[in-house]
Amino acid sequence: MFQLDLKVILKYLRGVLLSAIVTLSCLAVCAFILSKVSVDRAFAAPLATLCLALGAMVGAFDIAYSRGKKGYLVGLVLGGCDFILITCAGMLIREGSFTRNTLFHSIIILLTAMIGGILGVGKKEKKSYI
Repeated sequence: MFQLDLKVILKYLRGVLLSAIVTLSCLAVCAFILSKVSVDRAFAAPLATLCLALGAMVGAFDIAYSRGKKGYLVGLVLGGCDFILITCAGMLIREGSFTRNTLFHSIIILLTAMIGGILGVGKKEKKSYI
């Protein structure tokens, strides 16, 4: 039977928090760079998506590294949590709805979080194939 342990829940909360910190830090760096360099404003949205993907990857890597198993599942759970948080925040700021762009962002977040989870488990195992 599936049973949630407090330690597992705390690992996931730490991963979500780390994901948010990395995302916000990356967004701050990108905002600073965009303010100093004369670049078209059209670059802001792709950079924000890239920062969110990087944050999801780092958070999933951290959880998967500490758990040491099921990296793809860890990535899916963390990516889903990140997507829900970002979508809810976006809907509070702008009264929008789900669009194709939202679906595209969810796919990017889920895939990068899965990659981060797989890399975290691979790093934990420390297998050498050479």
